[in-house]
Amino acid sequence: MKQHLAGLMIAFLLSTAGATAGQRIYEVGAAYIYYPWTSDEQIVHDLETMAATGINTVNPFPPFMVSVGNAEPDFSKTDLLLKTAQRLGLRVMPTIFLNEQIPDLMAAKYPQRLTSPLIDNPTRENQLSLADPDVLGVIDYYVSAAVRHFKDYPCVIAYNIWPEPHLFGILEPGSHDPHYEQWFGEWELKKYGSMAAWYAQWNDVYLNHEYHRIDRALFYWDTNGRILKHLAELVKSIDPAHPTRTHGVGSAIVREGLGPYDQDGWTLAKYVDEFGLSYYPDVPTRGFESQPEMLEKAKAFWDTPWTNSLLLTAVHDEAGSKRFILPEVQTGAQTGLTRYGFHPGTVYDGNRIHLMTWQIAAHDAKGMYFWKWGPHLNERQAFGRGLVASDGSVTDRAVAAGQAARTLNSDPDLFLDSRPLPPQV
Repeated sequence: MKQHLAGLMIAFLLSTAGATAGQRIYEVGAAYIYYPWTSDEQIVHDLETMAATGINTVNPFPPFMVSVGNAEPDFSKTDLLLKTAQRLGLRVMPTIFLNEQIPDLMAAKYPQRLTSPLIDNPTRENQLSLADPDVLGVIDYYVSAAVRHFKDYPCVIAYNIWPEPHLFGILEPGSHDPHYEQWFGEWELKKYGSMAAWYAQWNDVYLNHEYHRIDRALFYWDTNGRILKHLAELVKSIDPAHPTRTHGVGSAIVREGLGPYDQDGWTLAKYVDEFGLSYYPDVPTRGFESQPEMLEKAKAFWDTPWTNSLLLTAVHDEAGSKRFILPEVQTGAQTGLTRYGFHPGTVYDGNRIHLMTWQIAAHDAKGMYFWKWGPHLNERQAFGRGLVASDGSVTDRAVAAGQAARTLNSDPDLFLDSRPLPPQV
């Protein structure tokens, strides 16, 4: 593997000599997560290895480091990553904000607001609601700082401003904080025009339940769009030059039921320059890992070209005339302990990455980022994901992603400017 990597490095250096930031590229990248304990040497080594495979873009997260009680963001590791990316010819698409950041940001700016450093999603939503002006103000503070820091780096090409925009504790009454309830009341009055019209519409035992269920879903989609619009406008006010992106998990068209991850792509796509998808074809299998018979049926359902085609087509159409980008593409099982991750036909080897890459390109996507470069090494997704192994060695998945990047960029104008044939029905 070391000899193979050395060969890749030489080929990369030859192929990128004279490359400039102004050249058009088909983005084939990887998300790169780093921590306060990630050494500078490790960051440099990881990016050099990534570039050597042929991968041409990196999605770094977090955008900066914070510590409890210290409101100022620390960009030291961020700057090292950006300078290394520039040296290697890698483009950078930073993630600006993620829901899971909220406790850390609040602990940095207002540590007295947290009752516990360990907060699950519903509890966090009750304590730290995005509808709370104080919480949204803290988010604005750090998003603004991040954009101001990134905007002048030549290697930065776009912002992933809010990946997987979802909220917990908002779909059912009584399970969330009063800020969302106030927004819901305002939204209902705007929809029905008056309290009397609202009551008249709901004044039926059966229809009351149905309208409530439907209105909650519509309100949920509208609220996600409302917050996304706010963040997009904030980013654009600081840096109007770089495009903004966001992406949901799947599509409401191909998901049943309603939950925090079920989004209306048309609502979200309105507020960003480019729209996309977290592409995890194995989602239908995750609830059946302890039921072998159901697991086999679920695997047969998702592991078909037409299923993946339906999902990619749905989100592509939600993007409308805007560029279709996939900021998250699956690299392996959710954890290293899942049953289905190692069954024939579902192993995420180089062949799977190769197939997914060309399915994505064939459905008019203009860029893709694999989730993620290194596997998870702790918590509930331990040993899942990853283009490289837990020891950092290059796998056939990373090789396949790099080969796709080189092929797509052998004639980038062809792939970036092509469009699918218009439908006949």
